[in-house]
Amino acid sequence: MIPAGFLVAAGFIPCHQKHLGIVFLTIAVGFTGFFAVGVMPNHHDIAARYSGEIYGIGNMFATIPGIVAPVLVNTLTPNGTVEEWRQVFYVWAAVYIFGAVFFAVFGRGETQDWARDDPDVESEECEGKLSDRPISTSDSSESVNKLSDRPISTSNSSESIKKLSDPPQDSEDSMRCNSLTSKV
Repeated sequence: MIPAGFLVAAGFIPCHQKHLGIVFLTIAVGFTGFFAVGVMPNHHDIAARYSGEIYGIGNMFATIPGIVAPVLVNTLTPNGTVEEWRQVFYVWAAVYIFGAVFFAVFGRGETQDWARDDPDVESEECEGKLSDRPISTSDSSESVNKLSDRPISTSNSSESIKKLSDPPQDSEDSMRCNSLTSKV
């Protein structure tokens, strides 16, 4: 809203105070930089996986005012009078206000459902199965001892790592859940 206020004020600067008009325009554009704190990270907040695509689409729409503005200014200022330029500043301020209000009403920072990983139907059946298994310090110390007693093989290291990282198989459900989690 501050940039809009300085733009409207710039429209009322008398012609003999051009320096003050430049200061007002500079302040208006300078305050525009604060949008980066809210709008720019929002692409990553709502969909981290697709933030590049969302930023690209948003930036495409953001360039439209830059394309339309020269034509609009030429149309609004055929004679270049102060009153005509005031209309330009009003339109520019209205764009700022519309953008700020639109973002304040509709802008959110929560990750969107469509941006989350697609839930696997089978993985929903397994939710909680692995975490139901109690963890004790004796289990972890036994695992460390088992790991340190095994010889290291360089020929088939990825298979050895998979065998070492698999938790003990307790039941058919946990076997199915373990195979699902190892795919992820």
